[in-house]
Parts: sequence; structure tokens; C-alpha cells
Amino acid sequence: MDTTPEAHLARLRLLREKSVEWRIQKTFELVDMSRAMFPEQTRRYLTSKRRPT
Repeated sequence: MDTTPEAHLARLRLLREKSVEWRIQKTFELVDMSRAMFPEQTRRYLTSKRRPT
């Protein structure tokens, strides 16, 4: 994966061109993947008293 500043800026430009709906959908997909990959941490966070309200 190219990690140069130019490549990073190009990826940002591509993401900014996507619709709001696409970005929201991807956000939910990432959240679901995180919950599936780290179920114990998710459960711990949901039952924590320190979580934001």
C-alpha cells in the first residue's frame, strides 16, 4: 500500500466525492465488522459506566 502523502491526499479526494449515504453505509459496515471481530471489547464498552451518554 502506498503511504506517501500524495497517495493519502488522493484517497481523501476519492472519499470526499462519495455521497453522504455511501459514507454512512460504510460507517455502519465498519461498526458491524468491529463488533464481530472484537465481541468482548464491545460487550465491555456497552456495560461500562464510563461510556459517554
